[in-house]
Order: sequence, then C-alpha cells, then structure tokens
Amino acid sequence: MIIQQPPDAKLPEHLYSNSNIGHYQNPFASSEDRLTSADNHSYPPPRASSIADSESPPAYAEQQAQPSASTSALASDSATVVGSNQSKRAKRRRRLRVMAGSILCVYVTSSAILLGLFFTGHLGKRSSSVRRPTNGFFQPDLPPGYRPPGAPVGDGYATMCNIWMSEKTSSSKSNVQPERTDYLQYTLAPNVTTTSTLQLFIRAGDYAAASGTLIVISDSTITVPIIDVTMKYRNAYAKDDTNVCLMRTPDKVGLGIYSSNSTAAEHPSFDLALHLPSGIFVDELSTNLAFFTQNIGSQSRNVTAKNVVAQTSFSTIWGHFTTSESLTLQTSQAAINVNVSLVRLSDDSKPVALSLTTENAIVQSAVTVSTTTNNTCEDPSVSDFTIYAQSANAPVSLTVLHTPDSSAAKIDLVATSSYAPVVVSLDPLFEGTFSLSSGIGADFDEDNSIPDPSGRGRQRQYLITEHTASELEGTASWIPNDPFLRLGSANLSTQHAKAILYMKKKCTGSSCPDLNAMNLPDP
Repeated sequence: MIIQQPPDAKLPEHLYSNSNIGHYQNPFASSEDRLTSADNHSYPPPRASSIADSESPPAYAEQQAQPSASTSALASDSATVVGSNQSKRAKRRRRLRVMAGSILCVYVTSSAILLGLFFTGHLGKRSSSVRRPTNGFFQPDLPPGYRPPGAPVGDGYATMCNIWMSEKTSSSKSNVQPERTDYLQYTLAPNVTTTSTLQLFIRAGDYAAASGTLIVISDSTITVPIIDVTMKYRNAYAKDDTNVCLMRTPDKVGLGIYSSNSTAAEHPSFDLALHLPSGIFVDELSTNLAFFTQNIGSQSRNVTAKNVVAQTSFSTIWGHFTTSESLTLQTSQAAINVNVSLVRLSDDSKPVALSLTTENAIVQSAVTVSTTTNNTCEDPSVSDFTIYAQSANAPVSLTVLHTPDSSAAKIDLVATSSYAPVVVSLDPLFEGTFSLSSGIGADFDEDNSIPDPSGRGRQRQYLITEHTASELEGTASWIPNDPFLRLGSANLSTQHAKAILYMKKKCTGSSCPDLNAMNLPDP
C-alpha cells in the first residue's frame, strides 16, 4: 500500500538534530529549495513541527519510529565523545589552577620575606637575639652578624662596608693602567661622650697585603672619633676583592681591611687618618697593620690613651704618645722612633709599662715619667714604671727623665741588642742597681757633683760591685738613704758592640726637653 504524503508535510525533528553526521535535506522539498539549501550549506533547516502536530496518519508515524533507534544510538555515542573531551579539558584546567596557585603562593611568600629583610635593615632594626650596639648605624644590605671574608672572629661583625663616596682617576702613561682613588669616612662612635669608655682598633686581615700609612690626630674641632680612608688601586679586581668595614665587638669598635685572596698579583694602598676628639678619653687604641707606616700623634703633638698597642711588620712606627697604663710598639723590619710620656695616676699595684721591640732597625725613644704617689705607702717590690726596648741588628737608644713636678719613681729598665750598641741615659732621680753586659766592653759615665734634686744636701754615690772586660755592675743612690728606699734597676746587654750608661744631672725649668716640640725624622 502506498501512502501519499501531503505536499506540506515535514520530516521528523530528530533528522535535523546536530548530533547527526552528514547533511540531511527534506525529500519532500521542491528541487529549487534543495539546491538552495545545498549551495548555502544552511543546515540544520528551520525547526519542524513535531509529529504529534502533523496531519499524517498513524501508520506513517509507526514507519518513521523505526529509524529513530539508530539515530538515537549515534547521538548517544557522539555525546559520550564530547563528554570525555570535556572531562579532559576540566582536568587540565584544574591542574593549571593548582600550579598557578602554588606559583603564586611561593611568589607571595618570598616577596614578603625579602621585603621584611629590606625594611628591617633599612630602619636599623635587628632581631633581639643578635647582639647589636644601640648607638651605631647600619648598612641596609648587610645581614645581621655579617663577617667579611678573611675577617677573624675576634674582630666581631661588620655594620658597614665599602661606602665609597667618590672616585677619581689620575693621569698616567698610555701603557700603564691609570690609578684610581676612592674615599670613605666612618664615624666610629656616634654617641660617645666625655664619660664614655672608648676602645678602638684598626686592623688589616691576614690575607690583606695592603700597604699605606696611618696617621692618628688629636683634633679639638670634633666631638666624635672619625676615620678617613683613601684607597688607591689600578686593578678593579683588587678593589672588588677588598672589604673596608666598620667593625664592632661587644666592647670595641674599629676599622677592618680584609681580603679573601692571598695570591692576588696587586693589592691596593691606603691612607688612613684617625681623628680623635681632644676631650674624649681613649681607654684603648690598638693597631695591627703589617705594611703600614704608623704616625701616631706627631702632627697634633700628642695622642693620649690609657692603653696603646701598635703592631706592624715592615713599616716604621713613630709619633708622640701619652699613656697612663701601657704602650706597646712592635715591628720586625722597621724602625721605632717615638717620644713617650708615662704618667702614673694612682697607687695601683700594676706599673705603667712601655715596650718597644723590633729586629732589624733602630729603636730610639725619649721617655718622660711622672708620678705623684706617696712612696711611703708603696710596696717596695712594686715598680712605678717598666721600660723594655729590644732590637737585634741595630742600635737601641733610650733617654729617661722625670718631669719637674714628679717625685722619684721606681723604674725597672731593660735594653738589649745583639750586633749594635745599647745606649741609655738616666737622670739623677733614678736610684737602684745597674748592670751592663757586652762582648767588647761596657762604659759607665757618671757625675758625682750632681746637686741633690730634693734640696736636702745629700751626696750622690755610685758603688761598683763588679767590673770586668765584659761586665759592669753597681748601685746608684743618695746618701743618706731615705727610710723607705725603693730601688729600681737598669739592665743593658749586647754581644758584638758596646753597652753605655749615662747618669747626668736632672733637668730644671727650660733645660728640660719638651718632647712634644721635638721634631722626629721622617720614617
């Protein structure tokens, strides 16, 4: 039986579904409509009315229901493929979101840490667990407890390094790299007062083979200690390998010059100028500069410190010093040429000590001693002053005088050399034993006509107890002796030259040498 489809009938809706593969056309459409649809690829065509609204008989509907099952299966498979692709894309999106979140978390955390370190360093706030002085100032980019390469533990930690303020280049020949000059200035103790205990040090590290000069100046125009540093170099690598730092320990502050490269072909040179306020009491000043010439106090005529330790190896130490506790000057291959004032301020059981040592150069010093202590209250075995001078292959020359207002002091002196003369001069206030030892002879030059410096009419007496070709021993005193006589000692020794001891009259008034006015020869 043939069922005639009405001309305006339409196909079922499932044939226009997007899930179907291929291009479906209405078989009942006119040939013109089919051509237009095929040319324009306008599929699916407009939505048709449902089969329930169609005027076709039920038999047609039953026939059309048979291909619906296969079409639905095809649509179901396509939906499964699309769902699987969507699931994969969703998983990828989730993984990307997790990775982006992790990266963002790491970025935010690291940024917070870096910003915290920057701002705490910039504001000078440090962790309370790190021991930091409260009166200093700090370089923002240095971490707490920073120690430059080559710096020993005893020098503490750095608060500022390499704050160079200017750079200049000097002219030179075309075949020589020009010399550059950098400059910086550190304030060693910004909040120091007249009642502060100031302990300063200047040190060049073991690997910093830098050379130069150190000048220590007493300056009445400043109120805090300042150090000026000028660095001269030709190789930029030498500068980059050298750290010039403001260093602090729990009780000291100072300047450190350090390098981690001990085999560098070239090392920079430095000019250091330490300015000390005139009204500030320096409890301790120590230097350890192997290749630096040290000029302490000669320009300002005097530098006063309770304790002074100046060490070098291949450069001269010279200057004017005043100390009330100890002065130690040590070098090995250079001269020591100094004027020293030793002052004893109290009845302390510890004597004021002076030590001058070198090996292959001259030791020359003029020393004045001053004490106002009551000798009757002193332990006879305790010295007021101890003086030690030593060289190996060069002369030793010492002159020791009391100041006009000083009482007689107990002085214990030792001067030694090996292949050069030892010459010592003591003023008449010295009383004690003397011993001269020499491989080629000892000379003793005395003056019995010296008037009594105390004004009591006593007589000067020299008692020689032993006199041989190489030894001379004796005692110098005033007769009658004081009831509380405190005898000092003077021991001179050399092997291949003469030992000479002079005892002359005491200087008075203008005849006393002004050590601060004495011109020292250039090193």
